[in-house]
Amino acid sequence: MDHVEERLCEEVCRYVHIYDANSPNYKDAQMTGNSWREISQTLGMDVAECQPRWKLVRYKFVRLKNKMVGRSGDAGDEQKVPGL
Repeated sequence: MDHVEERLCEEVCRYVHIYDANSPNYKDAQMTGNSWREISQTLGMDVAECQPRWKLVRYKFVRLKNKMVGRSGDAGDEQKVPGL
């Protein structure tokens, strides 16, 4: 993960309603849009660049996590899933 992706993850973590479906504000489109604008301003990128990059980072994480857990649900050799 490069430096920009790390900063993006740090910024997105500040806005739980972007990634946590259990958050009461998860479906609030206006709040989510405002949050993405703030994230993009902090990083000096466009919103159109931040959102797809976040989706890619999250997809990589989920794919790695599922690969490490395995198909049977066993923890295997107890490898830890890297933090996002």
